[in-house]
Amino acid sequence: MDPFSNISTPQPQQQSQQDDMVWWFKWLIKGSAVVLGFLALVLGIVTTISLSASCMIAGIILIFGAVLVLAFEVPMCCSFIEFIRPLSQFSEGRPHWVKCGIYMVSPIVTFILCQGAASILGALCLFGVAALYFMLTVGKKAPLEEMRSRAFTDSKANLTTNDQLPK
Repeated sequence: MDPFSNISTPQPQQQSQQDDMVWWFKWLIKGSAVVLGFLALVLGIVTTISLSASCMIAGIILIFGAVLVLAFEVPMCCSFIEFIRPLSQFSEGRPHWVKCGIYMVSPIVTFILCQGAASILGALCLFGVAALYFMLTVGKKAPLEEMRSRAFTDSKANLTTNDQLPK
């Protein structure tokens, strides 16, 4: 059985939203997410090896968040695991803000449960992945001339004269 037979392609509307970025930037984001995901996975394992029950739980949540990042970003790394296939299919073609929101949950819970060095560094790795996707959500800035013209026209539209003041 082909492990990649169930992987679907993104819909045209969502694909056009994600194709407006340069190819190397898309690969840079994915590569950074994979590296940070593996680092968070290792730090989650280190966090799990502790005497505190809350830090053990935080480590397990950190591991879960790292596996989720890896399943979303590199589906072929986890294609041999049967129950992760629906997760990787879910992530295909999703808007960037959805991934950003999903990636923010486990670091927040980890910060609340454990304040150890490994858990904080692992949570910061997952925050970094979420920050990269937040950057993609916000998008590019407009050119300088366009921003100046918009600021000038918006400021003139908001000005009032003495004739327009209420009496």
